[in-house]
Amino acid sequence: MRASFFFFMIFFATLPLSACTTQIFFPLPLNKIDGSNASYPSIAIDPAGTKHLVWLEESATTKSLIYWRSWFATPSKASRRDEPSAYSPGIAATDGGDAYIVWSRWISGEVQYCVWKIPDWGTETLDCFPVDRHGKGIWVSGRGEVVYAVYDDGDQLFYRQLAGGSAQGTASDLYHPDWFLPQISLEIDSNGKLHLLRLEQVGTTYSLHYNSNATVDGSGNMKQKLVIADTGGGAFDLAIGGSGTNERVYMIYKNTFPSGDIVSYKSCLVNGCSDLRSDQIPLGDGWQISELQAVGTSLTIYTAMIARTPSSPGITPQETFVSVNFGSPEAIPEAEFYARHRLHAVATTTNPPLPVFGWRRASSGKSTDVVVAHPVIDGGTVRMKAQTVFTRFEPYIEPEGEDLAANGEWVAGVWLYRLSPASDRIVPWLAGNAYLTTLPLVLR
Repeated sequence: MRASFFFFMIFFATLPLSACTTQIFFPLPLNKIDGSNASYPSIAIDPAGTKHLVWLEESATTKSLIYWRSWFATPSKASRRDEPSAYSPGIAATDGGDAYIVWSRWISGEVQYCVWKIPDWGTETLDCFPVDRHGKGIWVSGRGEVVYAVYDDGDQLFYRQLAGGSAQGTASDLYHPDWFLPQISLEIDSNGKLHLLRLEQVGTTYSLHYNSNATVDGSGNMKQKLVIADTGGGAFDLAIGGSGTNERVYMIYKNTFPSGDIVSYKSCLVNGCSDLRSDQIPLGDGWQISELQAVGTSLTIYTAMIARTPSSPGITPQETFVSVNFGSPEAIPEAEFYARHRLHAVATTTNPPLPVFGWRRASSGKSTDVVVAHPVIDGGTVRMKAQTVFTRFEPYIEPEGEDLAANGEWVAGVWLYRLSPASDRIVPWLAGNAYLTTLPLVLR
């Protein structure tokens, strides 16, 4: 656990805006947890603006998964499941409001993966299945009415469609259990096909492996694949952009050289991975990049980086940059500079779409501020406007995790912080996008 103290900042990327007025409403903690600690908050949001949250809650004697379905205040549904060995839950939701929660657990000397379906209406179901003891995790992703899970079975990845169909099969070739690193990026295209990018290490050599069920064999095994060799093991992400016959998948990754870091990408059409292209984001020498996240829309690919340039203050990455369609990145202006961590990127599906980036920013002292920034039109020029929407001063605060999600015209975030060794708070917020009359960052 990091001992520093963090800010969480949301950045609404620059793009043409309507003439509406954006209004910020200040959030309050949704749930204060006394006598136990929380961890691994994860959030999904459906097109109606309903938040679906899951987190782990642990005391000296119990450990439970907590699910909340919430619009503003008291949850419309709350479920608890005792799971003494649960680890790293994730959540996805369909447009119809069904939630799918996945997690790993260790029982009787074996790894099990669990899928907990909490429908909008009807009976909850639980499906747990054993995998090889080397299994390193299960991940979930959703878009529209489609939800997929991807899991490691020790020496191979598998995928399983949880909603919108019944597709399943292998999602990788065989690998040594020690080669696969549990870093994975998932995206679903407009046709409901799954795309994944993962990192593999053999000795001191790293490679990225892309797979998709847009092309499969007779058993459903993924056959659309690409290997990017010698990536250096740096940050990477996957994004889907474009529309119709021009919808493409983008594999974006950092590599380190003596002259500094570079960010490269490869892209191909989502169906068949034809028309392969590659290039770099123009950075120049001396860049140092700690994190990278990308998000695609029907119009644009946005690549966000926590980085340091030769002209940056300090000796660690303390600025956030955004590259639009792989052009020269622009810094997000701020008055103060602190180390930043845990970058997130999402986008609404409005017309035009609105990309949203979030991160935590380290600070001295015991205070934690939540800052939002969004583009406004000022004298005919689009600029960033930042506001502090959550300020706290406590004798004991440590960051515990965060997540960000978007669907339709809604953006949702959740952060978790520790008030004391036995008292945590879950703090979600809800926002309409900048094309609405208001942008309510509220949770009650």
